[in-house]
Amino acid sequence: MPAWICTAATMEILAANASGAAHLGGRRETLAGRVLTGEKLAPPASYALTAWAASASGPERMCALQCVDGTLLQTRVVATPLDGDGAQRLLVVALPTPAEREGGPRGEEELLRAAKRESIELLAGGVAHDFNNLLTALLGNLSLARMDTGITDTVQEWLVEAEKAAGRARDLTHQLLTFSRGGEPVRRLVDLGVYLREAALFARQGSRVRCDFALPGDLWPAEVDAGQIGQVVHNLVLNAVQAMAAAGGVVTITARNVPRDLARQLGLGSGAFVVVAVADEGPGIRPEEMPRIFQPYFTTKREGTGLGLATSQAIARRHSGALRVESQPGQGATFLLYLPAKPGLRVEKETGAASVPTMSGRVLFMDDESSIRQLAPNLLRRLGFEAEVVCDGAEAVAAYQRSMAEGRRFDMVILDLTVPAGMGGCEAVRLLREIDPAVHAIVSSGYASDPVMIDYRAHGFCDVVTKPYCLNVFASVLSRVMEGDAAPA
Repeated sequence: MPAWICTAATMEILAANASGAAHLGGRRETLAGRVLTGEKLAPPASYALTAWAASASGPERMCALQCVDGTLLQTRVVATPLDGDGAQRLLVVALPTPAEREGGPRGEEELLRAAKRESIELLAGGVAHDFNNLLTALLGNLSLARMDTGITDTVQEWLVEAEKAAGRARDLTHQLLTFSRGGEPVRRLVDLGVYLREAALFARQGSRVRCDFALPGDLWPAEVDAGQIGQVVHNLVLNAVQAMAAAGGVVTITARNVPRDLARQLGLGSGAFVVVAVADEGPGIRPEEMPRIFQPYFTTKREGTGLGLATSQAIARRHSGALRVESQPGQGATFLLYLPAKPGLRVEKETGAASVPTMSGRVLFMDDESSIRQLAPNLLRRLGFEAEVVCDGAEAVAAYQRSMAEGRRFDMVILDLTVPAGMGGCEAVRLLREIDPAVHAIVSSGYASDPVMIDYRAHGFCDVVTKPYCLNVFASVLSRVMEGDAAPA
């Protein structure tokens, strides 16, 4: 159902779900900064999101929403302050119309449940986006600290461990984005072994269950979204842990290569695959339950949500893979996750912070987050660039015009995709291309699965850098653009 996150003071849209964008006749990526309504929606500050999400209904009112074409649309809405936010932001949800309520009280209750679920998903995406901004500042400054030649080996080890922890936090925010947006995978070639171990060990924490691994050294790399696959493994291991909660036991995680001929026999497709098996020693799955275990909201556990296996299967399918199960009552269960593999290719190991390339040139950097604007000049100077930093698209366009007039054209422009209450990256790059069709623009965002980030060339960008990023990732993107290996469509 339509939902928006807005500033409480001005009712400017910060984020919207797909239904919210369609309700106003626009696209999600272009709604930020538009005014949702001229009316002030001010529910009691104590009536926070947590209270509304747990209740059957909330304070409702009719409100004139401003559509993209300028018309006003009367809509029944509920506005809720975001808990812990000092009532600075509101979650606004459009409730069912009279026609949608014809199903009676039960039908309306289902619609309200759907609205609340979508609203929580929208909020999860906003939290993940904000957290990715914070992680960008953290990872960037850790990268700079590691390059300080005056630190001891011990301090260097501490910084490496801090980077690893920040990387795990990045994966968690990626899972939030997957939950909030349906999560189209952002694929890259990875060594699955590292992610399997981390996800499995994290899922078993605090339990009486032990994880055993059998991961061959010649396992083919997989082309996957590492954060999403980590979520699947976490779900499968957590499912196994819950199945053995009473007596404890062992979860065995194995992996093997699946050649093309065997993949065809298994009905997987024509390519090569790797299969990850997660086996438990629990009571197994009853035959009558087997056809239903991947259905949303089906669960045999009192504390379960019925979403873990359904989400995992959806992620596997989005990767052109499969998730299957084998089980006999009393003999445990084994879940088999098949993922597309790339035999013969090697995963490029990330270079250390001290081995980043040195470049030169002028870079215009735009981001609305102050901590990232403070970080950017330090990163760029460390790479050899001269930097100018601005906070929104309008300032970026003005700075670029000045540079052209002065005969000191920027070699690259890095644009934040979403700027609440300001011009974002898409509008800015359109105007920049009118000024200079040869502009080299890079788009940056914490929304890795945003359509613009996935198909950035079609929107006029040369390359993309996903938040959060450390120095070596940032440097590799800039190096590609400087060497001419990236260009818009």
